[in-house]
Amino acid sequence: MNATVEGVLADGTILSGEDPDGASSGPPCRLFVGGLSWDTTAVELRKAFADIGEVVDAVIVMDRDTGDSRGFGFVTMADRRAASKAMRELGGHELDGRPIRIDMATDR
Repeated sequence: MNATVEGVLADGTILSGEDPDGASSGPPCRLFVGGLSWDTTAVELRKAFADIGEVVDAVIVMDRDTGDSRGFGFVTMADRRAASKAMRELGGHELDGRPIRIDMATDR
């Protein structure tokens, strides 16, 4: 069986595209989601990503002064495999009438 290597964790664990046992591929993985409609809610964001894999958390970032959406958010997928799949399948697709951009989130 040929497997595609998707990455290597700090502990040396190899993340592959094949998972014959259906096991998780590492810890939860946080995604940045940009280009969101001002009307998109965290519930709608979670639902869009839940079709791809298990969603641990979904958050829309709000302006602290106005309480309005800032047009981006974060989705935490259960593992890196689900996050990679979400990036491939949802990146550039429309959510609430706007094309969304998805990237791996980085720490500030």
